[in-house]
Order: sequence, then C-alpha cells, then structure tokens
Amino acid sequence: MGKTHNDDMTPAQFFTTPTDELEHGLRCVIYEMLVLSLALVHLKNKGGKFPGLPFGEEQSADTAALLKSRVLLEFLFEADAMPGDLKTYFHSVHKWTAHLTWKRIRKEEGFPQPFPGDTLKHGKTVLGLSAAFVAKCQQEHGYRLSSKNATGYFAKFQELNAQLTDHPGT
Repeated sequence: MGKTHNDDMTPAQFFTTPTDELEHGLRCVIYEMLVLSLALVHLKNKGGKFPGLPFGEEQSADTAALLKSRVLLEFLFEADAMPGDLKTYFHSVHKWTAHLTWKRIRKEEGFPQPFPGDTLKHGKTVLGLSAAFVAKCQQEHGYRLSSKNATGYFAKFQELNAQLTDHPGT
C-alpha cells in the first residue's frame, strides 16, 4: 500500500511526450474514473435490497466506488503526499474494504469504517482530482483521446459526473 511497484503507473510518467503506450495508460485511468462515477451515481440513487439480504444495490455500488476510489488515489498520490482527509479515507478503505484482516473482523482501533456518505463525498473529490489530471495531460502535454474507447469512456464519465453535481448537497 502506497509503495510503487516497478510496473505501477505514476502521474509523473505521463508528463512527457505522449506515446501509444501512455495514451493507452491514460485510457485506463479514464476507465477507472468512468466506473467510479457509475458506482457513485448508483450509490446516490440508493437502489433496492436484494431478496433475502439486508443490503442490495446500494451496498454493491458503495463497494465498487470504494475500490475504484482507492485505485485512483493510489495512482494519483504517494501515500505520504496524500492530503489528510483523503489519506484517512484511503486507509479506511484499505482496512474495511480492500482486505480481509483480523483487525477488520475484531473492529480494532484505527481508521473508521467508510459509509456511503463518505464514499459519495470523497469519491466526488477523487473524480475531480482525476479529471484535473486528465485535463493536464491533454492541455499541457498534448494527449489526445484518440481511440474510440477513450473518447466514449470520457464522454460517458462527463455525463455521469454531471449527474453527481446537478443537485447541491448530494
């Protein structure tokens, strides 16, 4: 967690002349943004429960949003450079969603369990930071969303993101 592996993409790698591989990497970032925005829209709409279970669509959307938020945060920031509230959120997701640990089972002290309201709040922040990263790649470094998937994903992301920001306080 927070440690970069040799194969991990980092934002700094994108601040150079675009190559086909980097363009593909940016498309992957946009895909993560798209899935996070889709999960947040479903979470915001609070879907129904599944028969025989105490949870349903909202829980599924929350879990997907938590995991995609974590992926994007881990890409955007080194662990020690993450802003305080996002760092706490990241560690909460790490503890309560991304891993099965005894600390989680025993509900030991540490980072609080993230709830859907936290996911919506921080997920929107992560999307904003991610969108700013994509804009920087395009505006300052000449990246084009040249593949059909990249343009389609980004257009759908923008549409979903607008649904998340349409109503103040949500």
